[in-house]
Amino acid sequence: MNPAYLSRAFSKYFDNLSFGDYIRKMRIEKAMLLIESTTYSLTEIAYLTGFSDQSHFNRIFKKQTGENPSFYRKKHQKSKTDTNS
Repeated sequence: MNPAYLSRAFSKYFDNLSFGDYIRKMRIEKAMLLIESTTYSLTEIAYLTGFSDQSHFNRIFKKQTGENPSFYRKKHQKSKTDTNS
């Protein structure tokens, strides 16, 4: 199968995303789960989700979610403590 055809066909079936965009989206979703459910550092989460370094992870996370990972973690921890009160 021709890679150009495969790339075009992929975007038709996966929310109009390229293969690279789809993989980044999946990595960020996994990172969000790890941030919410573990005490791993952001550097460890970046490594576990396949990013080359934390700055790349921060940039892609902010691009996808609109906020940086540390703010996301703080916001999630605050909402978690608010619900436990």
